[in-house]
Amino acid sequence: MTRGRPPVKAVKEAMEMAKSRGGVWEVPEHAGLPFDFVCFSLFCTWFVKVRRTRSNVSAPQEIPQLCSAAIRGLRTMPESAVSSRELWTLSPHGTWQFFRITADAITEIRFYGSQMPGTGTDSPDPHPLLPAGSGIPGPGRGAPVGTGKCHLSVPLPDPGQDVRPPQF
Repeated sequence: MTRGRPPVKAVKEAMEMAKSRGGVWEVPEHAGLPFDFVCFSLFCTWFVKVRRTRSNVSAPQEIPQLCSAAIRGLRTMPESAVSSRELWTLSPHGTWQFFRITADAITEIRFYGSQMPGTGTDSPDPHPLLPAGSGIPGPGRGAPVGTGKCHLSVPLPDPGQDVRPPQF
């Protein structure tokens, strides 16, 4: 069960940011779908859920506690090399964080979909939808999910450079 009102303003802001990735399709608020909008480009489709948080998330391991219903919902969407399920969080300070949700892991990513530097490998989810080794391809189990063509190729910033999503 979610607390409080839906993050309507945060969803609108996120959709404006997502337009830099490609086309955006807004889901009607009461459609009952597990995502707030879909972003699509020539090579990828992103299912995005937006949540407000009370503070910045310091590690992906915190996300299952904060957004368990959103994660369960996103995991019902298809996972492939050309689709990605993402959870975008907005803190009260206006800081956006982005997480890729796979069948058994949650990974903090950059705005354009590449993995955050220094995070190493995916952080295991203590409550995965499917057990490790299941038939669905995922990290370390066949075709990589959410990698390859399913993120925009952008040059990496210089070390120490402040990396923020585009402001609209």
